[in-house]
Amino acid sequence: MVKSISLEMRLTNQVLFCHPPTQSVYQNLVRQLQEWQNIILRLPRIQAQRYQVGLSIKQNDIDLHYRSVMSQLPAGNVTMDRAYKAIASINKNVDDYVKQWLHYQFLWDMQSSAIYEAMGSDIGMWQAMLVDVRKRRQTFDTSEFLFKTGPVTVEFGKEKVEIHIKPPILRRFINDFQP
Repeated sequence: MVKSISLEMRLTNQVLFCHPPTQSVYQNLVRQLQEWQNIILRLPRIQAQRYQVGLSIKQNDIDLHYRSVMSQLPAGNVTMDRAYKAIASINKNVDDYVKQWLHYQFLWDMQSSAIYEAMGSDIGMWQAMLVDVRKRRQTFDTSEFLFKTGPVTVEFGKEKVEIHIKPPILRRFINDFQP
C-alpha cells in the first residue's frame, strides 16, 4: 500500500509557496517503491537442504535471498520502467498544478498603476489580458479545497480564500468583463 503524501499551499509574507516542495513527491514515491522492492528482495529463499540432517552445503548470499529476481523478470525492466513512469506522471501532475498556483503570485506583487501604464488605452490588450486572467482563475474558482492525484494531495483551502480577497481592483475588472 502506497502511503499518502500531503502538500500544502501556503501564503507567508505575501509569498505563495508549496510546503514541502514538489520535488519531495518524486523522492518520496521512489523511496516507497524501493522499500517495497527491498521487502521482496530480502526475503529468505526456501531451502530444502536446511531440513536434511548432516548435509552441509556452502551457499552465498544470492542463494539465500531473492536479490537477483529483478534481473530475471519475464518482461525484463519493462515492469520497473512502468513504475518509474507512473511516479514521474504523478509528479508532473502535481508540479503542473502547483505551478498554476504560483503563477497567481503576480496578483500579490503587481501595482494597479503598473497595469495601467503597461496596457495603456489599447482595448485589445486589456481584453486579451482579462480573458487570460479569467481563464487562469478557473483553477481557483472551484468549491474544492484540495487537489488529488494518485497518492498525493495538495491542500489549498486557506490560501484560496486569501487570494480571492487580495486583488479587488483586478477582480472587479474581471467580473465586469464579458468577452
